[in-house]
Amino acid sequence: MQTIIKNKLGKEFGSGMRGGGFVFFLLSIYLMVVGINELSISKIFIGIILLLIGGVIVFSTHGISIDIKNKKIMEYSKYFNLFEHGNWTSIENYPFITVLSFDISTSTFSRSNREMAITERNYEVHLLNQNHTQKKLIHSFLNSEEAFEFAKKIATELKIEFTQYNPPSSRRKRR
Repeated sequence: MQTIIKNKLGKEFGSGMRGGGFVFFLLSIYLMVVGINELSISKIFIGIILLLIGGVIVFSTHGISIDIKNKKIMEYSKYFNLFEHGNWTSIENYPFITVLSFDISTSTFSRSNREMAITERNYEVHLLNQNHTQKKLIHSFLNSEEAFEFAKKIATELKIEFTQYNPPSSRRKRR
């Protein structure tokens, strides 16, 4: 049995920001090459700064670590895939685990304004608090069997209950 389970949940920044970071990254390489050819310390220095900024934006990820032995959880950010930053918190306030499904849709339009949409179902494993008002994402899957298998495995290892998501209903009426 592993004592710490690490799950990478995705990129830290959105695709637009990562695109800008990639431009910084390429611009920094250009500036450093030009700076070396011209022996310009200022261009090399600016290139190094842009390389660091672009690298952080492009290569940063976030995820979650679960410490089975100590019953703790850490949401982390990882920079350059090397430096991990986050704080450990107890999962005593999360006695339940569940699997939720979501449809994720991506659309694109042609020049004649025809839409092409791709929809895929995503299954997420969440820890839940006592009354299901707070949840923490711990893993995401494209296959329901894998999601349920993982949730039941974690429930057994952490000695928490696998349950159906059932938050309290709002008392206010919607208009």
